[in-house]
Amino acid sequence: MIALLVAAASAACPQSGKDLPPSTRLEIAALGGSLVTVRGAAGAKLALKPELDCSMVGNVLRVVVPDGTRDVTADVPSAIAVSVTIKRGNIEISGINGNVMADVGAGDVQISHVNGDVTARSAVGTLHLSDITGRIDAAAQNNELRVTRARGDVRVSNVSGTTLLEAVQASNIMATTVTSEIVCTCSPVGPGIWEMRTHTGAVRVAVGRNVEFVATLDAPPNASRVDMPGVSQQTEGKRKVTVVRGEGGTRMLLSSFSGGVFLQDQR
Repeated sequence: MIALLVAAASAACPQSGKDLPPSTRLEIAALGGSLVTVRGAAGAKLALKPELDCSMVGNVLRVVVPDGTRDVTADVPSAIAVSVTIKRGNIEISGINGNVMADVGAGDVQISHVNGDVTARSAVGTLHLSDITGRIDAAAQNNELRVTRARGDVRVSNVSGTTLLEAVQASNIMATTVTSEIVCTCSPVGPGIWEMRTHTGAVRVAVGRNVEFVATLDAPPNASRVDMPGVSQQTEGKRKVTVVRGEGGTRMLLSSFSGGVFLQDQR
């Protein structure tokens, strides 16, 4: 009986070494202590290291990582969707042409080279997302949240960690934090709304020199600064300054309750 149980626990996934259809959604769940790496490549067949059992229900391939398993690598065809959930550990996902979801309780998330929508969560850890084409929805708590080289609408939230949006092209951006900075070096890809809010930190936005926009800077008196030529500015009350360049374009609301707001051209 013991031998049968051991054999069952170590059974290989029946889909290992096989093609996965593009409609497949790979779901990996781990309790803790794991580094889960998912690597997509065109024409790749499913390979799990170590070998793990799995179940296929409809188009969903589920892999449950036994507690105590430290490192898991899944090589998969790129044209699938991926979801990884870990209670404690790190997640690395790359090379996927489909939607991606990563959720970790305590640990870091790195996602790169994805053509699809990305959802990422970490209660205690950093989020680094790069080379993404698709919508981004990411939330961190007390650590850095960084989005680099992305094209698509962005929604990010943080509590006390710095939020960095670098080389982001988006029609719509929503970024919020409580006690830290939001730094955005971004370019619009069509009319939309950029809204960035912090309570005690700063909001710093840099846009291309030819970008047309209407921006409202909301900050304490003398805490707003605009460093760009050829714009019109109008003060509204003690806190608000409206900045206009061109006609129409992106509408921005940049707000800090007790910190500074800074708007400038990209260098």
